[in-house]
Amino acid sequence: MKKLLCIPLLLLALNGFGQYSTYQYNLQLINPGYTGINGFDFTTSGRLQWYEVEGYPSNFNTSFSIPLNNINSGIGFSAKYYSVGSFSIESWNLQYSYLLKMGKGKLGIGISPGLVKYTIDFDKTSFSKDGDPAIGSSKPSITLFDFGAGLFYSNKKLSVGFSSQKITRPLHFYRTSRIYNLTGSYKINIGGNITTEPSLLLQLFGNYPVLNVSNIFTINNAVIIGLGLRENSAIIPMMGFKISNLFLCVYSYDLYTTTRSFGSAHELTIKVSFKSKSDETPSPNQ
Repeated sequence: MKKLLCIPLLLLALNGFGQYSTYQYNLQLINPGYTGINGFDFTTSGRLQWYEVEGYPSNFNTSFSIPLNNINSGIGFSAKYYSVGSFSIESWNLQYSYLLKMGKGKLGIGISPGLVKYTIDFDKTSFSKDGDPAIGSSKPSITLFDFGAGLFYSNKKLSVGFSSQKITRPLHFYRTSRIYNLTGSYKINIGGNITTEPSLLLQLFGNYPVLNVSNIFTINNAVIIGLGLRENSAIIPMMGFKISNLFLCVYSYDLYTTTRSFGSAHELTIKVSFKSKSDETPSPNQ
């Protein structure tokens, strides 16, 4: 039997709620100030959440950025797809950042204009549009303007950023909220070709805060092992590998610790990076 997921999931869908366990490697999605700060970046990731439940949330995204060193800037593009139950959200955003040298690092001041499309598939619901002339399609949708902005600072050890998404509050009549993101990380060399990098992501969805913290160990600049925590929600083991600073692949598995959860989650992130000689300040998040 076709089912419509519960109202809380509907509200999360309308807010474009997409959790990221490997956020450290995909910062451009939440902060346009990161654009171009790490040289050429191409990142793609996918997440299947609560997949034991019919209509489970899933999100897939791709982003890339290119530094324009001659004008101290970076440009990029990101595309995201998020679905839960009978609802889906697609977004396409351009990113631009102006890069300033600051101390031993760089500060990116970024903006992210774009479009967001909301769709409902009545064929997946427990009710029908039949007999209602106000609904002319089994998959009605609306496309609206979206805008985000952010600041991101990075040097070889430290990164910190603050950004806001959905500043224009698209679909505000359905109570979508602006999203605020605070990120930070610090890389520490503990000897023996081993580094550790604690990090955090604090997100505010309206009045609903979500705190993620993690610590990732990298061995011989090749093997990645980490553990993350989502406040009152999940324990997140992570593992992956790197090929120098050119290629990275990380997998995470969310073990939910609350009875309010519907199951577990898988996430996979792949990242390709290139740097020119003029990209003097690598980000620790790579």
